[in-house]
Amino acid sequence: MKDCPVKPIRDKILIKMCIKEEAPSPLIIPDIARVASQEAEVLALGNGLYTKRGVFKFCVEVGDRIVVGVGSGADVEYDGVKYKIIRNDDIIAKVKKGFSYVEKI
Repeated sequence: MKDCPVKPIRDKILIKMCIKEEAPSPLIIPDIARVASQEAEVLALGNGLYTKRGVFKFCVEVGDRIVVGVGSGADVEYDGVKYKIIRNDDIIAKVKKGFSYVEKI
């Protein structure tokens, strides 16, 4: 993403959650019972964290699709767009290119 409105610092990662398109269903499921998607796209990385062993390395790159834990990170809204800022440790898995965790649900 070229012009990212929010720049994370240190070991933080800016992500945007992927929205799962639901097929029409005759069942009415209350909002409280719906499970949010855990798949997100990495938009920006912080500048890293310096440790005794050197510079901390991220396990993802900008543009990667990832799976994050439910309830992880901090919600941020900028110009009406919702983002999340998470730590590298909140990432559960990377999604291979051409696949989507959201579509498999």
